[in-house]
Amino acid sequence: MPIRYAQKQAFLTCLLALLFLILSVSAAPPKATAVRNRGVAADMPRLYGMSEALRQLLPNGHANLTEGNLDGSIIILAKNISAEQVQEHFNWLKKTFDSVNNEAKNGNLSKRAVKKQEASLHCLFEMGYAGHFPAALRDALASRPEVAKIEQDSILRISQQLAGQLSWGLDRLDQPTLPLDGKYLASGPLGSGVDVYVLDSGINIAHQEFGGRARFGVSFSASGNDDGVGHGTHVAGTIGGKTVGVAKNVNLIAVKVIDNDGSGSASSVIMGLEWVTRQVTASQIPSIINMSIGGARSTALDMAVLNAVKSGITVVAAAGNDNHDACLDSPANLMPVITVGALTQNDTKASFSNYGSCVKLFAPGAGIRSAWNQGPQSYQVLDGTSMASPHAAGAAAVCLSQNPEFTPFQVRDALLKGSENDVIANLDSTSPNRLLNLAGMFETDDFAGRMPQGTANTPTSGVKQGASTTAPVPVMTTKKKTNSAQRIKSVGWSSTAPLMLVVAWGSWALA
Repeated sequence: MPIRYAQKQAFLTCLLALLFLILSVSAAPPKATAVRNRGVAADMPRLYGMSEALRQLLPNGHANLTEGNLDGSIIILAKNISAEQVQEHFNWLKKTFDSVNNEAKNGNLSKRAVKKQEASLHCLFEMGYAGHFPAALRDALASRPEVAKIEQDSILRISQQLAGQLSWGLDRLDQPTLPLDGKYLASGPLGSGVDVYVLDSGINIAHQEFGGRARFGVSFSASGNDDGVGHGTHVAGTIGGKTVGVAKNVNLIAVKVIDNDGSGSASSVIMGLEWVTRQVTASQIPSIINMSIGGARSTALDMAVLNAVKSGITVVAAAGNDNHDACLDSPANLMPVITVGALTQNDTKASFSNYGSCVKLFAPGAGIRSAWNQGPQSYQVLDGTSMASPHAAGAAAVCLSQNPEFTPFQVRDALLKGSENDVIANLDSTSPNRLLNLAGMFETDDFAGRMPQGTANTPTSGVKQGASTTAPVPVMTTKKKTNSAQRIKSVGWSSTAPLMLVVAWGSWALA
């Protein structure tokens, strides 16, 4: 049955506070310390050390822990306000919090009613902060000149459904047309040297599919570090599992933004995105973010995603499972994001898949078998655009492993140009009729990794079976999308002139 990533107002741990504001501070703030972030050390925002008012609003560090499911909001501050204005804003906020909370406690209300009337700050972002703000306080915040926008801390959700025992997604990626041939012929680095950050419910890092390549990164969940849902493990398996994955050598990092009850909020995902951006900025490793989650349009979430792309991170996202226009959702609506719809085994758009101009391509997303969270040898078969997105994330990792200098836009374009066109049925006219084709990606003119170098025994005159020499022969793919090599009957050349043998992408040999 569907799992809904329902909104939670847990006081989550945040990592990064309004750096663009802090850079304008003339005097050095007190040295930041580290706080415990769900079992891992996370840097405390420097703003916390600057403001006594903020220190009182967040007594446990740069995030609080909460109980219950309170309505929450995200406050986006104006871009160009000064550090002094930030200080004044939090001083005002602290004074207003005290007034609102004292009034709630002295109003002879029930404990539950008091909780709804009280104000609280959850966490900080680069662009603002999130918390629970009663209606009167939201109105007061909206009137402040330093506040650019207020939006709901929106619901994020995915749908996953159990299906029959079937494994076909990888098979579909390496051939242009049906029927399937029962093989996945990808070879080469297959994601080696690339990090994929899985923003999800966690990863069962002990699963046999990962062979030590999966690791825990950080959790912004109130329910620990482990994958209690299974969704994140399934997604990670499709990206980089050794038998069920597209990029079998990629590194997988769990960024847990979903609780074990299957619920998550925009604020938790924003914090996850900011954490990943900082990690990649520090490591300079070619990196991808997979987001098999989504929900209603959120300016704050979109800003965090765009900042990740600006930092050189390729972002791949599920189109969504509501059978409506993907442009209505975040982050699926964003142009730089590789938004992926789902198709079935017969090359038909899945009935649940979102569609429209914001979808970049379609990939297998129905009846996908992958790793599961119930032990190191557990597997499950699921439907959803959440299953389609990791196919594209894996393909992006293959691209980056052979072209580590590629920007997110170059990675996106390699996948789009290599896609198979006009083969998907049941697709509306606003959607691009593109099917993810890993083989086709290797055949694009701007894909530097398309030319593996081989050596073979070659004769000095004429091509004959069994002849031998030690001359090197470069081998490259052709734009002919077939599964067999181009047949060459006889070719003559001198001992000093090179021979180029053109073959199709996949396994090859010289006879």
